[in-house]
Amino acid sequence: MNTRPSGTTAGLRAATLLAAGLMAACASPPLVRDYPSRVPPAAIEPAPPAIYPARGQDARQLARDRFECYGWAVQQSGFDPARSLVRLPQPAVRVEADPPAGVGTAAGVLTGAAIGAAVSGRHHSGEAAAVGAVLGGIVGAASDSARAAEARRIESELNRQAARDNMLDARGQAYQRAFAACLEGRGYTVK
Repeated sequence: MNTRPSGTTAGLRAATLLAAGLMAACASPPLVRDYPSRVPPAAIEPAPPAIYPARGQDARQLARDRFECYGWAVQQSGFDPARSLVRLPQPAVRVEADPPAGVGTAAGVLTGAAIGAAVSGRHHSGEAAAVGAVLGGIVGAASDSARAAEARRIESELNRQAARDNMLDARGQAYQRAFAACLEGRGYTVK
């Protein structure tokens, strides 16, 4: 009795190992890269303006004018600094698939060819390798495409969030301009 594995059994073992390698090459998360280097979205409060009475107003009058100008500036800008956080402007983010496009296809072609050659008979290994390469290339290309689509989805979401943050910052600036204009109209110097 022969205890040595047949060529088909050895080929199936090799094919299984190569298939596992192909799957490992195709599975990885997208890589997030920020261009230019991204500042962490730390919430900050704008520095309060320095207000100087130009017409001899006392502290009580200043407090009343600040309160009234605060309400007017919120109404004008649609931004309430007491209820909102102003964020630093966020640059655009670029997300790249990792590994880059083409790696999955190349790994699929090579692995498919190896599996095709390993599971075929000796006389048909060339044809089987070609068929395996084509099928592996298809699987690898699908993997590349899926990674690229996921990278585009993540990039879109990050940039949408940055746009919301930047809009919030613009509204905060509109509030500050309205607040300063109101106080200047009441006889204060605002810096």
